[in-house]
Amino acid sequence: MKAKAAGLEDDDLIAATFGKETKEDLSETELAYADKLVKLMQEKVNTINERDARARAFIARGKKLYAKGGYGESIPAFESAIECTTADTLVGGEASMWLSLSLGGSGKGGEGSN
Repeated sequence: MKAKAAGLEDDDLIAATFGKETKEDLSETELAYADKLVKLMQEKVNTINERDARARAFIARGKKLYAKGGYGESIPAFESAIECTTADTLVGGEASMWLSLSLGGSGKGGEGSN
């Protein structure tokens, strides 16, 4: 992701992965491996995007309940969001923050483990 953000094109990134200047410098074996690697990485990105979309849906549900004063009722939604993702992501951090707020608002603030 950092390479893409820095402006590297897919072919440049693939070449750099193998220590080559251009994709044309890759052997047939390296090209075949690169194709497999790109496919695996895209599958991983898709999995993460789907996971985070599920977490965001739970967060949105929890925030609606929280906004209506349903602090205790929002806790399961935020817990479900946390189960969908990991704490070291932006979405996971947001879910943890909202869970903490809900626990505090419901008087269960000492129960949070995140």
